Amino acid sequence: AGVYLLYGDQDGVPVCMMDAGRLTAIRTAAATVAATLALARPDARRLLIIGAGEQAERHAAALPAACNFEQVLVWARRPQAAEALAGKLKSRVPMIAVAGDLRAATAGADVICTCTSAHDPVLDADWIAQGAHINLVGSSFVQFSELDPALLPRARYFVDSHASALEQAGELRRAMAAGLGGVELIAGEIGSVLGGALPGRVNAKDITIFKSLGHAAEDVFAARYAYDAAIRQGSGSTFVM
Repeated sequence: AGVYLLYGDQDGVPVCMMDAGRLTAIRTAAATVAATLALARPDARRLLIIGAGEQAERHAAALPAACNFEQVLVWARRPQAAEALAGKLKSRVPMIAVAGDLRAATAGADVICTCTSAHDPVLDADWIAQGAHINLVGSSFVQFSELDPALLPRARYFVDSHASALEQAGELRRAMAAGLGGVELIAGEIGSVLGGALPGRVNAKDITIFKSLGHAAEDVFAARYAYDAAIRQGSGSTFVM
């Protein structure tokens, strides 16, 4: 829980206050969509969401709206949670269903999003099919890791920030501690891919990974977008501080 306070870019006066949790959830899913469009195969049709919380819900709704997925599977440690999420989104995402077996669902997925708070990997390196793209969204503390670090040396691993990844990316720190590589395990920052300065996927067999830790710039742009939209639509409440 928390609030986000947006300041004017000309005079520094506060112009908008909004729900920080909702803003974070929305901009995180938006960043994942951008990374997926840049790194996943153009013919990717099968999406797997791991988790059933707010981030899982945002991702399960946002990705099919931007990509041509024919199948969306949801898996969670508690099957009833996955069922509840699938039922909630069914009207907006008609191709959504619950995955019974995580290993089988992973092997058949073109795009995978991990939206968990797992301390230890939920994805084994050997489960990932060639050509898959993975978005690591949850477990954003250095002690946690959603992905088997053994996958990193044979994948193209992109981050939102080199500095943040070296400090907080659990799978990267575990890979380095295990002697699987150093900073060269990071193929680059996703901003360089989006800007055209760095290639993302090189061929159809590449396994690509986007590690989402969040960046202050994402919050600023998302908050400004929400503020401008509210002004255009006449929504929100006005108050004097």
